[in-house]
Amino acid sequence: MIASNDHYYLSLFDISVNGVRLQIDPDIFEYDAHDDRKGFIIDTGAPTSILARSAYDPLKVAIVKYLRDAYGWLPRPPGQIMDLCYSLYPGYEQLSYPVVILHFVSPDQSGEVDMVLTKDHLFVDVSLVSGADHGLCLMVAPTDDPGPSLLGAFQQSNIVFLHDLPNDRLYFVPQQCAS
Repeated sequence: MIASNDHYYLSLFDISVNGVRLQIDPDIFEYDAHDDRKGFIIDTGAPTSILARSAYDPLKVAIVKYLRDAYGWLPRPPGQIMDLCYSLYPGYEQLSYPVVILHFVSPDQSGEVDMVLTKDHLFVDVSLVSGADHGLCLMVAPTDDPGPSLLGAFQQSNIVFLHDLPNDRLYFVPQQCAS
């Protein structure tokens, strides 16, 4: 983790969907002290995560493929509340959804630290939050390259984040905060 004047940057280097690495160029997430449009920021004030287009597009393709292959679902046309939305089908709550893993470089550069995002970190029935037509939407949005990309509050829910600033470390553990 790198702390700048306004942000905390994380060393994200790839994303997986159901165990398959998307092979995203890690340079898109690399911190650049001279270019605040780059990097991967942790942001508790942003409602959802935002990914640079070169990272978002492969994620979207993998999720669309999974839901198409598993259930025959096709996304709604663009222009809905979020970029990727589906009509709700009976029993959608009980279905399995793709698991997305964010792969971070460990602080000592000896390996990686993974953050697992399940259905509850990725999708929401937008009618529950906006009164809009029923729809299941991916709560990740694209932005133009190079970004910046950021980890928003929706993906941080039910995960405890421990910031050890003197040692430049970030720890996270899944937890059911409502329990």
